[in-house]
Amino acid sequence: MRIPDESVIQERTEQLRDLLADSVRIRLRADVPVAAYLSGGLDSAVIGSLACEVAPTRLNTFSISFSDPAFDESEFQRNMAKHLGTRHEVVYANHADIGRVFREVICIANAGSPDLHPARCFCSPRCSRSGLQGGLTGEGADEMLGGYDIFKEAKIRRFWAAQPESQRRALLLKRLYPEISGFNQTGGFLSAFFSEGLTDVDSPFYSHSIRWRNGARHRRFYSPALAASLEQARANASADIRLPDGFMGCGPLERAQYLEAATSFRVIYCLRKGTAVGMAHGVEGRLPFLDFRVVEFCAQLPARLKLRVLNEKYLLRRVAAPMLPPNIASRRKRPYSRAHSPRFLQRSHRGLRARIAFAGGGPFRRVVPAESRVAARCQTRGWRGGGRDG
Repeated sequence: MRIPDESVIQERTEQLRDLLADSVRIRLRADVPVAAYLSGGLDSAVIGSLACEVAPTRLNTFSISFSDPAFDESEFQRNMAKHLGTRHEVVYANHADIGRVFREVICIANAGSPDLHPARCFCSPRCSRSGLQGGLTGEGADEMLGGYDIFKEAKIRRFWAAQPESQRRALLLKRLYPEISGFNQTGGFLSAFFSEGLTDVDSPFYSHSIRWRNGARHRRFYSPALAASLEQARANASADIRLPDGFMGCGPLERAQYLEAATSFRVIYCLRKGTAVGMAHGVEGRLPFLDFRVVEFCAQLPARLKLRVLNEKYLLRRVAAPMLPPNIASRRKRPYSRAHSPRFLQRSHRGLRARIAFAGGGPFRRVVPAESRVAARCQTRGWRGGGRDG
């Protein structure tokens, strides 16, 4: 695949910036001020920076700080707020808070969740005393611009599949999922974990086969009746995914992005679950990355402007470089969901144990932990906006 020359890359960089700036400007339209969430990551920082350029008044921002330093990103959040000069407030959360509100989050979302995203939306709305009712978020950037490790995983596995006996190629997988403790410490484990179906590169579902196989483990959280019905449906899962004409003629990254959108698109969590828990407190999330013009533009970008070698969101980082501190513009994505951490599970267990949702007769006999914080206080505090990158 030919790499676009620098003049083309620069033109695409300016086009993406202009589209995002206009998308942010439109989503700042409101009868009341709109806040923005600063996660400490790239996506929300870009949106916050663009919002500061066009906001009629000083922008309000907020973030979530965790008492456990293993999960806390407050240093990056504070640096970004200082860089932007916003009115910034911090929501403080600990493991007990997560367990305390978990059942309410599941009930409001009307669904279980294998990650913490819906609870983030429940936690976010504790904005300021300014009566804010809308919040800018960085959701959608990872899906549109190749930000998830699953896209890198598929790329490495294809590279490895060309020489399946190579141990060096398998070791590239150590660059993935650094947030999972101990995951990438041994090459033997990685080879065994990712080698299943390694050479099935012509499968339309190659990029997501490992995830779907491991996703079966979630069934241990379900009641026997639900687990049985899911097992029966699993064999027909591929038939339930409608692939567009010409799907196999697309590049590997584009196919992986389509599958992510069709099956596990985290913006589905935002729209179906995140919106539900946000609106439970009168919070309207606003997503500049999902402006239809931005989506169409990103869909037409060459793969190497999204995932360049193993550098995710390459074009967005070029947009970010002139406007953000270097440590934010170059920062690797850090997933918000931390349910796979033993430390997280152990410290949240006491709060979760007393709040197991739908025990016995309902579909979920156990649940995956979620993070959240005193969302009911947002009405008394006055702030009503929020969002975060995915």
